[in-house]
Amino acid sequence: MSDQERPLSADDEPFVPTGEPRPLPAGEAFKADPNTWYHLKVHYKDDKGNPVVGLMYPLNNSFPPSFWDYQVLSGLIPAVVKPSKVKVHPPDSTGWSKWELDDGNWLSIKATGWIYRSSAYPIGWQIMKDAGGNSRLCNNYWAGEAGYDWKGGTAPDACYMGMKRSPFTCELVPAE
Repeated sequence: MSDQERPLSADDEPFVPTGEPRPLPAGEAFKADPNTWYHLKVHYKDDKGNPVVGLMYPLNNSFPPSFWDYQVLSGLIPAVVKPSKVKVHPPDSTGWSKWELDDGNWLSIKATGWIYRSSAYPIGWQIMKDAGGNSRLCNNYWAGEAGYDWKGGTAPDACYMGMKRSPFTCELVPAE
């Protein structure tokens, strides 16, 4: 089964970093202020193919709802859920930064590549501007760039973030 075909799973295991992280991809890395909280602003398409500009959200603030720890761009997000705020820690010697979320968790990935909030497995992230001027979200363990897929059915209807999905462009903007 390809990564793109792996379904969302309420009991998906976290990705546990092992081995050497991969190098930064070619391009210009975003320079974040480690004292600023940011929102991840994403340019993508809705479930009907219309261009959308939105922010990254947690699907829910807490469990027991299934998939509560997944990060999404839109969907049936409860009104009490606010967009995720991100503090970008200073980059390591290879240029990757850990992204701390305002709920005390870290931005990370599941073993299947879906992006979620992790309390124990921070990985490195970076927004890289490619030769065409497009800014893409990458991490130091899963090759390629972050993207999104519209999912529903067994999971709450939402635009879920994951690796090797439909691509989006993004930027960090100071949070209000």
